Amino acid sequence: LLTILDRTDAVRSLSFSPDGEMLVSGSGEGTIRLWKKDGPFWASVNLLRTFQGHSAAIWEVEFSPDGEIFASASMDKTVKLWRSHAPSNEELQPLRTLKGHASGIQGLDFSPDGQIIASVSDDRTIKFWSKDGNAGTEALPLRTFAGHSEAVWDIDFSPDGTFIASLGVGNAVKLWQPKNIFFLPLLGNDAAVYAAAYAPSAGSANAPDGKIVATASTDGTVKLWRVDGTLHKTLKQGTGGLWDMAFSPDGKVIAVGGDKTVKLWQPDGRFLGEIDAHKGIVYGIAWSPDGKIIATASTDGTVKLWQPNGVLVRTLKLDGSAFWSVAFSPDGKALAAVGSSGTIAIWKPDGTLLQAIDAHEALTLEVSFSPDGKTLASASTDGTVKLWKLEPSDTSVPHKTLLRRTLKGHTQGVLGVSFSPDGEIVATASVDNTVKLWNKNGILLTTLTGHRGLVTKASFSPDGTFLASASHDQTAILWNVKRILNTDPLAFGCDWVRDYLRTNADVKEEDRHLCDRIQ
Repeated sequence: LLTILDRTDAVRSLSFSPDGEMLVSGSGEGTIRLWKKDGPFWASVNLLRTFQGHSAAIWEVEFSPDGEIFASASMDKTVKLWRSHAPSNEELQPLRTLKGHASGIQGLDFSPDGQIIASVSDDRTIKFWSKDGNAGTEALPLRTFAGHSEAVWDIDFSPDGTFIASLGVGNAVKLWQPKNIFFLPLLGNDAAVYAAAYAPSAGSANAPDGKIVATASTDGTVKLWRVDGTLHKTLKQGTGGLWDMAFSPDGKVIAVGGDKTVKLWQPDGRFLGEIDAHKGIVYGIAWSPDGKIIATASTDGTVKLWQPNGVLVRTLKLDGSAFWSVAFSPDGKALAAVGSSGTIAIWKPDGTLLQAIDAHEALTLEVSFSPDGKTLASASTDGTVKLWKLEPSDTSVPHKTLLRRTLKGHTQGVLGVSFSPDGEIVATASVDNTVKLWNKNGILLTTLTGHRGLVTKASFSPDGTFLASASHDQTAILWNVKRILNTDPLAFGCDWVRDYLRTNADVKEEDRHLCDRIQ
């Protein structure tokens, strides 16, 4: 129909926009050209822009499924994301530069929902990246698959996104399943994620299915996610990092601890206001069970109690050392806080100090009550979690505590601890990049590995089926706890390899029957 390129440099890749109105090309010189159709059936075209996109040859260009951006993959070891509809008089700069491959990048593909980019390289790996991020930022890969013995040339998502096919040297084709049935990463933050929490009940937030997870990050955002991992809404107001967050008991308000302030949002995105709360970072935040009080814990050495409208009710102090976490008892008749001194302080809401427990000889970063209010858990950088039995001196509030047991197993400090809704499981989050699940008797049930950075928090869903963890690797992960604990690893593994054992010509005959007796 039409010849639109007549140049000496090799055109390595072409991609049409999803609506068929635009065409992008990448060349052997690293040049990108963007064209727009002028008339029906591409009878003529307009060259919108020509620019130097990379310092080496471009091997693939591709539009995102919504056509709003396009990506270019180059032998300079980078993938770059560009706006498709930038004004013609504006110098085009990459939205993001994706770095992580050790050799030139041969191919890329967008996931069907456009949220993930997969790239393949001469370094024999497949890397996955998040589309989202701030303009001009460099991004690290979310996951890396290694399995090819030589360079990987091309990659393609299946239409439903459940499988990926990769092509390498020697026509080696491999099929991958990018989604893990045991856990789901939440991808899209540009800095450490410090908190993750489920909405308290279905229908409590303005999401289509009523089930959302909120994350708070030092990139200054609160993100609301549907439980299928898709981003529902991003909340941002002002500057500064966000360190902890909590839903009100009715799910209608989200309180978030920041740099000296507490920010309040409705889940539909409406910003309700900001409380000038402390002289230090607000690392801990909790609602009273009746929703009438917000407790905040700060590095300024105070715990403060607030009405949701920002009126200060009371200031609680202990020894002047920083506080890192605060929690109300389930009946709301006591609250506990921990901090740099390793002491657990327990108060009545009226400010009466009930007890100060010398719990740890190191920084203590989180405290949590069991659902029945009879156990208090403390997590410390000494690598342990301690479970304390609460002995009430009367029928209303805990007054005395006895050490029930100490949970040891993490190889580094423990940053977070929480109980399952039925009180049967304790989840701990650690600097060793793992989450551990324990039964209430202190027996280790399993270790969850998936984060690439220290894990700060772990929070159960209201029904206890899932667990959300937050990490310095800029992600949160939703773990299917029920499936993890109820899966037989041997049976699961055999389900994966049965077809391979039966059909692969290189498998020895005696090995083909390894799973015959495994159901």
